[in-house]
Amino acid sequence: MSDPTPIFSLHHRKASTETISILESLLDEAKRGEICGLALVILRSNNTYELKLRGEAATSGNQMYVAGMLSALQKMVLELE
Repeated sequence: MSDPTPIFSLHHRKASTETISILESLLDEAKRGEICGLALVILRSNNTYELKLRGEAATSGNQMYVAGMLSALQKMVLELE
């Protein structure tokens, strides 16, 4: 997938300590076998993004489950203040 042309601009373009902390925590959980899949939206500092499905999130038997999670995520984003 090629990098999409940005439609909107990010307000802040540096990695936050919160972002680094959650990634380290997720890595620890994955190493313990507690994470079986990921559905990711990655915002990059150069104003591009990536969408990724990995592990069980990328299997055809889990499509509706993942779609439901992404719908809940969309609701969270739309309710940000």
